[in-house]
Amino acid sequence: MIRYLLVLILFPWNLAAQEITLNDFLKLVKENHPIAKAAVLTNSSGIWEVLQSKGAFDPVLNFNGNQKKFKGNDYFTYSQTQLKIPVFYGFDIKTGYERNYGNLLDNESITPNSGLTNIGIQLSLFDVLLTDERRYQYRTAKINALQLKNEGNKILSKLLYDANKEYAEWFLTYSYNLVRINALTLAEERFKNTRSRFLGGDLPSIDTIDAYSELQKRQIELAQSRFELNIKRLKVSIFLWKDSIPYNLSESAIPSQKKAKKIDLSADSTNPEIIKINLKINQLKLDQKIAFRSFFPDINLGYNLLYQSDKLKSPFEDNYAGNNYKIMGGIYFPILMRKSRGKYNLVDNKNKVAILELKDALRTLQNNLDINKKEEIYLNSQVESQLQNIDIFNQLVNAERKRFLIGESTVFLMNARELKFIESKYKLIDFQAKLLKNWGEYYYLAGRFQLQE
Repeated sequence: MIRYLLVLILFPWNLAAQEITLNDFLKLVKENHPIAKAAVLTNSSGIWEVLQSKGAFDPVLNFNGNQKKFKGNDYFTYSQTQLKIPVFYGFDIKTGYERNYGNLLDNESITPNSGLTNIGIQLSLFDVLLTDERRYQYRTAKINALQLKNEGNKILSKLLYDANKEYAEWFLTYSYNLVRINALTLAEERFKNTRSRFLGGDLPSIDTIDAYSELQKRQIELAQSRFELNIKRLKVSIFLWKDSIPYNLSESAIPSQKKAKKIDLSADSTNPEIIKINLKINQLKLDQKIAFRSFFPDINLGYNLLYQSDKLKSPFEDNYAGNNYKIMGGIYFPILMRKSRGKYNLVDNKNKVAILELKDALRTLQNNLDINKKEEIYLNSQVESQLQNIDIFNQLVNAERKRFLIGESTVFLMNARELKFIESKYKLIDFQAKLLKNWGEYYYLAGRFQLQE
């Protein structure tokens, strides 16, 4: 199995040409290309989204003060300090200090002169038992972070896939060019030999014309090949960056030809589209859970233990907790629950749709992988067959050349043998380039490029 790994890079300040493998080239693209860097930033964006969602669990310190004096009369002075500590499991721990005084203070707001300290808990019952908005937002952020990471990997994979295709095309053009250079050399030698033998009276003039016609044809083909090779170099250079500066391949750049080992990957677990749908289903499960929570009433409860700030004592002493407290309660429950039912069923339908999309995506992926595998087997067999054909045609060309040298063949027959030989080389190059694209397509389906020499 032959894997052609490409690309010789020459920096714009004309350092000596250096041949590198496709694996190394893709590494350069991954590390230096602007799109690759953008993919890395996309990956890291999820970290900040998760951090932002954790802000809902940050302790909060709050102070409120209010004072009124008019015509020398001290109406009231309020001062309240509170520390709220949100707990992941759906309730809040609160503690605070309150001191209020004044001539026109509401009775319920009066505190001892030393102030009143409180510590307690506040919760919504079914938020604790099922789920709440804070936990929902946090888990949603974690899923979004995975989606962003998957999107970044998809961007990078597409970039490397496009690069791989351009290298395959460049390899094809470069290899064609080599064949045409060799073919032109043979045509030049034959024309010189034929012309010399014609002048010596050994060959008719038609052979000289035939040899010259073939020489001109191959010169034209080589000129076209060189033009196409320059275009391919420019297309490959689109992917070449260093220190945020683009640069081009030099005219001396050549692709390398080495064997490589293909790495089989579990494409159904790494394909970006499959990951995207799976994460979508996970998000819909969260949506369904928070929608299910809305079927239950909001039963809000709170309890604060109160201390006179200069007389702190154990809450269990003399039934202190039972005599010094503030409790809160409330309930909210829509009777018809139309909003809850609509939301839950809508999410349920979306989840069913996503499951069907996943089945279709898995089926499509598996079929594409099967096609890719069958194509790989076919291309490998054709490469082996074509190598045998090249050997056979080479023997026929050598035999025809010997016959030509002893006058038993013509330039026409010699050219015909060589054309078959050259065509067999072209076919081999075609299959090898297609095999390179086949492997690139496989890694793209798998969602990541992994090459190993």
